[in-house]
Amino acid sequence: MQIKLRYSDFTTCTRGRTLARATELDAEVLEIVRELFGANWESGRTVRLLGVAGEPAGVRQRANGIAGQPAGTRLKQAMTASRCAARSLR
Repeated sequence: MQIKLRYSDFTTCTRGRTLARATELDAEVLEIVRELFGANWESGRTVRLLGVAGEPAGVRQRANGIAGQPAGTRLKQAMTASRCAARSLR
């Protein structure tokens, strides 16, 4: 998982974490995003962009993702949830 923070002056901070195991749970992804954001956001600075990225586990090795869904489907849903959660932090 990786986040990108871009502040109003266009200064950019990118931080990430490698997961110990694959996950399809949006709550786990959101928790990691919140931890990365909390550890790296400079309090009081206006954030222009919060980007979240992740790579579905095993995409290169298999055609189907976790639980038989197309690879990345659950990750895309989790990313949408994290964007909504980031808006609520304002």
